[in-house]
Amino acid sequence: MAEQETVAKISEKQLKDIKKIQGDLNQVLNQIGYLEVQKSGLKTQFAKINEDSEKFKKELEDEYGPINIDLATGEYTIVEPEEKK
Repeated sequence: MAEQETVAKISEKQLKDIKKIQGDLNQVLNQIGYLEVQKSGLKTQFAKINEDSEKFKKELEDEYGPINIDLATGEYTIVEPEEKK
């Protein structure tokens, strides 16, 4: 006859505790994944807005030349080119 293996077990409380810990870890990992997807989307959105901003700045510069704009009033001052020494 073959010998029967003895199976050892941890206590029910220990099993419950380890299952809770694993569940908590999985939940946090899922949240991290979700946040990474959101972060990636926001980075893409930021790059697009930044690109649009640069295009608009170029349009303004083509029309007005190099200027500084007061965003509160819309007034602008012309930027004088620096003299080379």
